[in-house]
Amino acid sequence: MQKILDELKVTPGVLGSSIYTSKHGILATNLPEIFKAETQKRIGNILHRIFKLNDTVKLDVNSFEIQYEEALLLVKKLCNTSSLIIICEPDAKVHLINMSVSML
Repeated sequence: MQKILDELKVTPGVLGSSIYTSKHGILATNLPEIFKAETQKRIGNILHRIFKLNDTVKLDVNSFEIQYEEALLLVKKLCNTSSLIIICEPDAKVHLINMSVSML
């Protein structure tokens, strides 16, 4: 799993990523050290709950993007209990990153 995250990190615009599960927290990460483990777990929990909210209203959402001035967050639902969280540069090419994720 770590190897896949490291391969994803070489994609232009990707700063790092992590895999969050609702049962175990962060399974793998290669985010910069500024993102402490507990902070990553909290962020992962909040972002993953968005998928749960969509399930409640019967929306089939399997990914979403959050654009900040400083960064772009891409969140992909891996299954009902886990998500892939990718932190990118604000002007990252989303299509290129999505293609890299699909290939990996």
